[in-house]
Amino acid sequence: MKTNCNTYAGHNGNSGIQNHSCGPHYPVRSYIIGRVGRPDIHVATFGGVELKTCDRNGHAADMDCLVRAKVIADAAWKCRNDGDGCSFYADRDGSPDSGYCVGLSGQETIVDIDDYDVNDLYADCKIRDYNPIFADVVQKLVRNGGTGSDVCIGCWVHNGQRYLDVSVVCADFDDAERLGNANDQIAIYDLNNCIELNL
Repeated sequence: MKTNCNTYAGHNGNSGIQNHSCGPHYPVRSYIIGRVGRPDIHVATFGGVELKTCDRNGHAADMDCLVRAKVIADAAWKCRNDGDGCSFYADRDGSPDSGYCVGLSGQETIVDIDDYDVNDLYADCKIRDYNPIFADVVQKLVRNGGTGSDVCIGCWVHNGQRYLDVSVVCADFDDAERLGNANDQIAIYDLNNCIELNL
């Protein structure tokens, strides 16, 4: 059996776990389930989350999604104090560096701030353990990944609570304020000055 993304299971059952010890998808794990007379199922898994598809292009996209989600979850886990935050584009690598981030109503999740050590978050023995921040980020990426270039997945801490949310970046403050009020937001984030602005 090969150990890269091009492994073909044939029709002999589960081809086994392929560990990506290097390359763009590390440390996401993948495997293929061969099914007689039916398309193979390609599975990408990490952090207790599995994404499944029946085609190779979809599998590559799933693996990219899990890698991007790990970057976002790692950054979110480090947000512990009021005013801490991070935002990442939902459809590509990178973060916005100007404008105003405005959360969208109904998209936020509150996740406890605990004392779990982020350095041990994805230790080899834990990469299959369920991680609530990672799982929530994956769900938000899957739901919002193709919705537009200004859509971001991010985290911010307000009054001792960690919010994971989907936000839109507005270039103009007045537009951001209107959108924030329309979405019942308590604050927006000014990326230009790195400060939270209460509404």
